[in-house]
Amino acid sequence: MLEHFELQDLSFPLLIKDVLESHFTGILFVSHEGYKKGIIFKEGNLCAIQSNRPEELLGEVMVHLGMISQKENEESLSTARIERTKQGVILQERGVIGPQDIKNALRVQLQTRFLDIFSWEEGQVQKITKDHIDTRPGLSARELSTLV
Repeated sequence: MLEHFELQDLSFPLLIKDVLESHFTGILFVSHEGYKKGIIFKEGNLCAIQSNRPEELLGEVMVHLGMISQKENEESLSTARIERTKQGVILQERGVIGPQDIKNALRVQLQTRFLDIFSWEEGQVQKITKDHIDTRPGLSARELSTLV
């Protein structure tokens, strides 16, 4: 099932309330001023968020957190693109970061991508219900409620 609406008509907090209460499984595509995000839910649990905001890329988050330098970010991102692998894998292989660092950075990235949308007063939403989502939840409904 596909629904279209404007954030002016249904605010993001109310949309998330509905997602949690209905145990929604599917994807919310939200766009605003050229920025686009895809928010994946499984039974009301937040699984992942895709974003086209450059500052929300994992490497940028790790630079902001002081885990890596900007140079390490640029070099590992370049290598990841050439080798078609994840940047975190490259950084781990180089001994720059450990698995716990990636886990922490991914959690911060997820929260940053999600909380950013709360500042959007305008924008478009596409809500697509799916029968099944294979992705494991990144946050439980309780963690999401706490974050909200």
